[in-house]
Amino acid sequence: MSLTIQIEPTKLPYDFHDMNKLAKAGFSHVKRYLNSLPNIAFVTNVEEDPYYQELDIDGIAGVKKDGAIWGQTFEIKVDTYFDKTKNYFFETISNSNKCSEGCFLKSKAEYLFYYFLDRELHIFKLKEGQDWLIKHGENYNTAKVKNKFYYSEGILVPREEFMKDNSVKVINMRQQNKEIYAS
Repeated sequence: MSLTIQIEPTKLPYDFHDMNKLAKAGFSHVKRYLNSLPNIAFVTNVEEDPYYQELDIDGIAGVKKDGAIWGQTFEIKVDTYFDKTKNYFFETISNSNKCSEGCFLKSKAEYLFYYFLDRELHIFKLKEGQDWLIKHGENYNTAKVKNKFYYSEGILVPREEFMKDNSVKVINMRQQNKEIYAS
């Protein structure tokens, strides 16, 4: 049995422009991290490209492998609730007024970079996460997050439970940022 929780924004920016700034900061941090890796040739932001918008893909990383460069796509979810909850929020409906599918289910990216701003970056294969959520999602609480004009809806999944069943790489971004800025 699941319960629906309504989350009202308090100090967090749920205005479109503020959320956009948060997303841009998140992309910048993730890009800086990826560019610090020796096997990354490039990182490109494709958020403004209509083709990739339709696929709900934020970026492409050029990965050096076997003498070639392979493009791998990713979606970034920026979250500021690291200390407030031990959950992931997997968006299933992005706009309740339009009943539009949420980015977690809609995205065709190869990887999800779930970024707890300035804390941790959790990386996993998105398709595996989507399949897991479809199979297990009904066991967890749902949440509605209100902004000025509509609600977004999603499933709250305890991070530890998700990590038991899925391969999630966790990067300490506090340490990474110190190392990147020092070099």
